[in-house]
Amino acid sequence: MSEATGPYGALVRLQETDLRLDQLHHQITHHPIHAKITELHDRAKSLERLHAPTLAQVGLLRERQRAIEGEVVELTTRLGEIDARLTNADSGSFRDQTAMSQEMATLADRRDALEEEELGLMEESEPLEATLANAARESEALRTRALELHRQMLAEQRELETESEEISARRIELAGEVVPLLLVEYERIRSHLGGVGVARLVHGMCSGCNLALSATELDRVTHARPEMLAHCDQCGRILIP
Repeated sequence: MSEATGPYGALVRLQETDLRLDQLHHQITHHPIHAKITELHDRAKSLERLHAPTLAQVGLLRERQRAIEGEVVELTTRLGEIDARLTNADSGSFRDQTAMSQEMATLADRRDALEEEELGLMEESEPLEATLANAARESEALRTRALELHRQMLAEQRELETESEEISARRIELAGEVVPLLLVEYERIRSHLGGVGVARLVHGMCSGCNLALSATELDRVTHARPEMLAHCDQCGRILIP
């Protein structure tokens, strides 16, 4: 399209510049790496959801272990107190000593049962915690990769933004070369037709909408004076023979 000359030459170059700016904007805002980053985060979240029941189960087991540990401490303290009283010369009557001995036996049995239960809980928790540890490592690896890609995307976006700034500066110069009224018409059409306000006439067809012009319209466009502005009667774009 840049082959156009006369009053439309600057307009065609402006259109090409705008198309490149649109491409850059799309590449910046819809960078292909972004989809990969989203996929990695989704996989990490899915992994965490998958193991949420296991995490809850381990949490209950740990809570029970803590309760047992607390009770064992209390029993051990009580046993120590009774043992100290029994070894004391003034430990009371034989009946009292017998009662304390029986209590110690009961407390010791209770402590042994709790410690056995705690051991069972630890054995039950071990494979579950191993599963969670593996899932956590996999999830962390996914998030680490996502972070690496995010940094790569930012670097590439900065390059695209730099190019966009340079082309935007060039666009200001090109816009100044276009006839003001033509520029207004171009901007109006472009804003409504996907960023393309100018089209070439190729083999009787508008390159903007790819539709053929009627015989009458084709004759009018091809024989119009250079300064006359022609539009595609199908899409309304500025038409350049």
